[in-house]
Amino acid sequence: MVPVGASTAILGLDSLKYQQVTLRPAGRTDEWLTVQLRYKEPTGAKSRNLTYPVRVRDRLGDPSGDFGFAAAVAAFGLVLRDSEYKGSATLDQVLTLGRDGQGEDADGERAEFLRLVESARALAIVGTDRTTRD
Repeated sequence: MVPVGASTAILGLDSLKYQQVTLRPAGRTDEWLTVQLRYKEPTGAKSRNLTYPVRVRDRLGDPSGDFGFAAAVAAFGLVLRDSEYKGSATLDQVLTLGRDGQGEDADGERAEFLRLVESARALAIVGTDRTTRD
């Protein structure tokens, strides 16, 4: 998979056996990615190449609740570690994602996660207040 705008220097693309690998600038496009698949029938002599562009507008609805909750868990870890990969994620955003994706929670594990995030947020606020008082 080659994302739009990726540099060939960082991709480390393997050269293909039957064709040259070339990347061309995407420019302004609504394409998110292109799926390309090459296959050959077991008794065939020639391979087939299937190419399907996936456009931004092709996306079907919002991500599932489970996906949103998983994103909240991942973001929580990144925020706690103050990771360079957290982007603009905050504990408030983690709570919003987690609450939106809580769904059915028979064992209460998702609710417990949300309580943990709320506790971390409360501690962060107290920590911030303390540093401003000193």
